[in-house]
Amino acid sequence: MTKIRFYLKDPQARKQTSLFMMINYGRYKMVKGRKKYLPFKYYIGESIRPAYWNKRTNRVKETKAFPQHSLFNQRLSHIENIVQNSLLYFKHSGDLSDVDYLREMLDNGIKKKNLTEHDCRKNLFFFIEQFIDEAEKTKSLSTVRQYKNTFRLLMDFSVKVQKIDFQNIDMSFYANFKGYMDRAGYSETYFSNQIKYVRLFMNEATERGYNEHTLYKSRKFICPQVTVDKIYLTTKEIERIRTVKLSGSEKMEKIRDMFVIACHTGLRFSDLVRLQPSNFNVNEKILHIRTQKTDATVYIPLSPETFGICKKYNFQLPSLSNSTFNTCLKEIARQAGLVEDVELSISKGNRKIQYTMSKYQLITSHTARRSFATNAFLANVPNISIMQITGHATEKAFMRYIRVSGEDNARRLLTHPYFSKK
Repeated sequence: MTKIRFYLKDPQARKQTSLFMMINYGRYKMVKGRKKYLPFKYYIGESIRPAYWNKRTNRVKETKAFPQHSLFNQRLSHIENIVQNSLLYFKHSGDLSDVDYLREMLDNGIKKKNLTEHDCRKNLFFFIEQFIDEAEKTKSLSTVRQYKNTFRLLMDFSVKVQKIDFQNIDMSFYANFKGYMDRAGYSETYFSNQIKYVRLFMNEATERGYNEHTLYKSRKFICPQVTVDKIYLTTKEIERIRTVKLSGSEKMEKIRDMFVIACHTGLRFSDLVRLQPSNFNVNEKILHIRTQKTDATVYIPLSPETFGICKKYNFQLPSLSNSTFNTCLKEIARQAGLVEDVELSISKGNRKIQYTMSKYQLITSHTARRSFATNAFLANVPNISIMQITGHATEKAFMRYIRVSGEDNARRLLTHPYFSKK
């Protein structure tokens, strides 16, 4: 197992001194018939005063004398992640003795030395690393995080199962990668997402002229369409949440109000928390916002309930974190009585696992967006009108998004002229 430790160049210095890492990743030489491990020393380009360094925790002390301690420690954790990812690929290359190559990889990751076009043409992982660096300047944090997850999975797969490069991304890779993810316990949906990003990386490399191998374009190299059990809330359930008594908790009330707004507008959480007074046309009761994910401007009519909640906050809505939001939201839904059991199923490998959970446990910030689309559909709002709000580009994608049971669909059709005629 790789061991990483940070050290001060001069622990006795009165001023700043450089920080370096000792990385023990398994390189060794034989001395008198025994292995002598050879740690790799690397200066990370950061300095710190010894007075602020905690040797025991291997991090900067959390002290008011050094107010940047939190950011500095985050930087150290980020460097550790870069090292772990770089070593996955380095071990994949098969030559642990090439420390110059390892140093070059760490320079690229930690000190952001630019990868050359030759590097990107030479190696799939070098290209993906450059692609992610570019994406960090233009894409949302959640999108970049997904790219990085796929990158890590591919490197781990390359070390443990099959060495891969541009020419190896074919149906053999597809089958082996599927088996690797099944054994690791990942769901069919997660596998489908990873294949989507693998295809994205390969298409980008091909368009830029870095890749000439196109076996990944096989009609069988697909992102499996998986039907996932996701809940939505009916208009009555949303009203139960809107009117539930919350024992005077201001934070819980704010989260409840924000959730109800999302249920009536279809906004993603990332857009909901960015709403400012300038996003509201108060006279016409319409809000508009350029969405973070699609960079498209949407216009949404405000129902009387939604307008009233927004007015309550003078159209300056509370700022909340997604994790806090989801945790408290479940408790709010429980207090609102949404405790009925819901039967669910998930595909893992070749197995379909069925299980039961209380409805409130399944509610997240995204439930609001799905509820908006489904309730508008059941109320016979034209699909194209709903799609202009949700941002779905095709009706096929929209229909996969909404959650309508056979019974709900039958009730909706009762008002259709074909079924209502004598």
